[in-house]
Amino acid sequence: MRQKLSSLDILFILFSVAVVLQPPADPDLWWHLKVGQDLLAGIFPFHDIYSWSMPGYAWIDHEWLTDLIMFLVYRATGLIGLGVIFVVVTCGAYAVAVRTGAMILRHSAPEAAFSTRAGWRLGAALMILALLVNSAALGVRAQMITLVGFALVNAFIWRYLLGKRRGLWLLPVLFCLWANLHGGFVIGLAQMGMTLVLLLAARFVLRLQQAMPFIQLKGVEGVRNLRAFAVLLGGCIVASLINPYTYRLYEEAWRANLDQFARSQIREWMSVNFQNSIGLYLGVFIFTFLWWLVWTRRSHSAWHMLLLPVYVYMGMSTVRHAPLLVLFVVPWVYVTLAAEPTVRRFFETTIDSLFALRKGHGGTGPRVSSDVLYYGYNAVLVTIPLAVLLARVVAYGNAALDPERLAHDMPYPLAAVQYLKAHPQPGSRLFNYYNWGGYLIWHLPEQKVYIDGRMASWRSSDEHILKNYARVVDLDPDWQAILQASGANLVLVNKDAILATSLRQTAGYTRIYEDDVAVIFRKDP
Repeated sequence: MRQKLSSLDILFILFSVAVVLQPPADPDLWWHLKVGQDLLAGIFPFHDIYSWSMPGYAWIDHEWLTDLIMFLVYRATGLIGLGVIFVVVTCGAYAVAVRTGAMILRHSAPEAAFSTRAGWRLGAALMILALLVNSAALGVRAQMITLVGFALVNAFIWRYLLGKRRGLWLLPVLFCLWANLHGGFVIGLAQMGMTLVLLLAARFVLRLQQAMPFIQLKGVEGVRNLRAFAVLLGGCIVASLINPYTYRLYEEAWRANLDQFARSQIREWMSVNFQNSIGLYLGVFIFTFLWWLVWTRRSHSAWHMLLLPVYVYMGMSTVRHAPLLVLFVVPWVYVTLAAEPTVRRFFETTIDSLFALRKGHGGTGPRVSSDVLYYGYNAVLVTIPLAVLLARVVAYGNAALDPERLAHDMPYPLAAVQYLKAHPQPGSRLFNYYNWGGYLIWHLPEQKVYIDGRMASWRSSDEHILKNYARVVDLDPDWQAILQASGANLVLVNKDAILATSLRQTAGYTRIYEDDVAVIFRKDP
């Protein structure tokens, strides 16, 4: 018999959506849309056509299919539709992680399995907590695709470890799709590779074998299991090569992840620190969980324990990978919490007493005979998260429907773009602020850019485009020589940038436009 959603269940759903729904703040959004538009026109991104600094560069767009989908959604529904899509995608990733924990619990301790509603509530509460921890790293961003892929790979690995072979053929299909949606697919392959290494080690180390979860590793059956997993991994690798760039996709991932200069300059690639919300929330979450394991003397499996340091390093070394650490830990947290009697009692019985009145004489929790009191209480209970959600919807709607509001909040050089449209600069080469590159590609396509979010690791001979850009905007001793050698004769930067301050005092540059956000300089002939 299907159970109706209570006010508490609605509260969980509303809070989940409210946490994820954030204004479209990713500056790369705009070049994604432009690439998607050009794909629809039959222009495939094998080479760069958007910059004048590196024209014809052999660009590997590992997100090409996501770009196309994003443009199609944007054309049909605008930024509102994109917000809805990425809310579903992001919540889906954390929901898969929670469901993986429930699957492990049903297999490892069937007597401890929750009732359907209690299990849903524990999972929903844990999902909201995980979303809050990662909230600053979420949004309308292509990287959310990798969160879903990573969560699904973990779920499939656990199905294998639990001896459930049905449906594993979907893994190669997943990697074929993922490799065309986002370059983060290599993380999923690495996860499978590390799992295979651990299984091989466990076959020969008895103590490790006893600590590995569930799968048979001894004798002929163990050989068969290991061979099956190796074949599965090989199939996933082959499937990932079914993309327009084939093996070069791996070259791009290798280069981007090992580019130390880019990691030192791009905020999402920088290491997590505890002076902002991302580091603070993540640190508290992981520290609390580790303290819980030590205090309760609980552990789960060698698979979790041995891979945890890898994901702690990944999650703390770069903001971009912080959500992966949380997604890795969530199923583990679910299982360990469910094993605690106090937690079980709370979600089975106590939570109803705290959060829901019941009519009549059935069920548990406080009972009231007044319909007015019953419906009034539940209305108030739902109103709080609903108000939070409405506030987030209004904020997103204002940004999505009002280009001026969005440009002001980011900020973007909307007025400067309008000026350049009204006053074309034929034959000019524009040196632009890095975070505005994608915005210019979409809103001012007739003016090629110097740099944008695609180009963080691009190199030409011994030149590194991002390094040259940084030397100019940071006013290195040779900044003028670099700017002159590039051939740039227009400069569009933030009006408060130190480069703008210096150009105001540099002979040979004339300020032709300025507003509250941006300033444009033209190099004298």
